[in-house]
Amino acid sequence: MYTHYLTGLPNAGGYMKYVGELYEAGRIKEFSAFYINIKRFGLIARRFGMEESDRIICRYAGSLSDFIEEDECIGHLGGDNFTALIKKDRTEAFLDHIAEISTYGQLRDRENRIKLNSVAGVWEIDDHITDPGQIIGFPAVAIGVAKNVTHAPYMYVTPQMITQIDRQKMIEED
Repeated sequence: MYTHYLTGLPNAGGYMKYVGELYEAGRIKEFSAFYINIKRFGLIARRFGMEESDRIICRYAGSLSDFIEEDECIGHLGGDNFTALIKKDRTEAFLDHIAEISTYGQLRDRENRIKLNSVAGVWEIDDHITDPGQIIGFPAVAIGVAKNVTHAPYMYVTPQMITQIDRQKMIEED
């Protein structure tokens, strides 16, 4: 119920359950929240096919899981989208880790080495948190900027992004 069928990682519900526990315990500000997408995964999926691309996603998920410490969390939202809660002092190391993950794909009985590059939205969780849902929402906005505006490998949530999100929320509520 709380795990992704393919990777066994927490799905959105499982991830948010963990976020809620940290939030209630008053520990959430110790972490950075990530929204991660594998760059150009569609090309990989077309090259290797659906079954093997699922295995590649599982290998990628395994690499993410190998990185984390006991109280950190990786979530799999589906497809090539992941979330993570990483202690703030390990944020840069995690960004280095996801910048390029080497794995392989099987094609015609041959192992082909591939490098998976990621793009990420990052929020060093701070006093702006008023709702656990922001843990996915804020980094999702930042990844959109990274992918579509700056074309950078990652983007930190800025105060301007938070202001814009708050304005949009007020407009929608009105």
